[in-house]
Amino acid sequence: MYVYDGSSWGLSLNAGLSDFVDLIPTVGLGFLAITGSGDLVLISGGSASLIGNIGLSGVVSSANKNDTIYIITEYGDVVRSVDGTKFSLIGTISQTGINGLCADKNDTLYTTSIWGEVAGSNDGINWDWKGSANQPVIAGIISDSLSILGEEEVFFTLSVMETGILIRFTGSHYWDIYRAEKGKEFEFLKNISGSYEYLDKDVEPGKTYGYKIFSDGKWFGPVWIEFPERFRERILSVYPNISEGRFYVILRITGESLKKIFICDESGRKKYIYKGFLYPGTYKIKFELKRKAGIYFIIFGGDREKIVIR
Repeated sequence: MYVYDGSSWGLSLNAGLSDFVDLIPTVGLGFLAITGSGDLVLISGGSASLIGNIGLSGVVSSANKNDTIYIITEYGDVVRSVDGTKFSLIGTISQTGINGLCADKNDTLYTTSIWGEVAGSNDGINWDWKGSANQPVIAGIISDSLSILGEEEVFFTLSVMETGILIRFTGSHYWDIYRAEKGKEFEFLKNISGSYEYLDKDVEPGKTYGYKIFSDGKWFGPVWIEFPERFRERILSVYPNISEGRFYVILRITGESLKKIFICDESGRKKYIYKGFLYPGTYKIKFELKRKAGIYFIIFGGDREKIVIR
């Protein structure tokens, strides 16, 4: 941490952590430093101490509104704290590529994205569209004059969405995407014409992908990102779990295709009980099965959920 004494900058302390993204004053505590991975570091009296983690990654900015601290991630998740130590998730903005958060003199919160989108909120929960800046690439926002900061460089970003990996590129409307799984060679994926973004849905949870862009005779990247396990298709629940054959299966679907649900008895005999085309989302499917009493397994994808029929 560097401190300005009115004439020059000097190193005050080192907190021992990297990827700091913001520093914000708190009431009665000192300063709260925030890292991109969500770590909270309290800086007070010339010392720094790690006091917690907000439980989210991709943190990009923070703001103090009426002594309440708001932190936002690049995916639009917003957390809030009244004491600077305990944070709770209060909502998500329907924007990606967010890179700035501030509160103006009227205590209205504003966000920006690298695409120039501006949103505003009075409570951090309900956000309204405020407009777009006339610049293709935005670096952030400052509160005193609500100035939006622009950059000349090309932005090539990856974001994890529930249905895939979102690729955004500001260098041109015409670009070629190359992709590779970790440990494999890059292969041509898609030619993009007339757009700044592309959603790659052909990804598998738990795998890491690299992307390169070729545009106007130049290469950009590679940039790597993991598509996390939490987005895999799965059985969320089966209820009631002891039934006479009438029960519900709740599924999370991440890719649109023909889906099959199987039932299996203890001997391993398997038969599908549902087949249908489903789009990404959460589904509750009702079943009424005539089976003799016993223990069975509902199978979907890589999940097995035990049920009891009496």
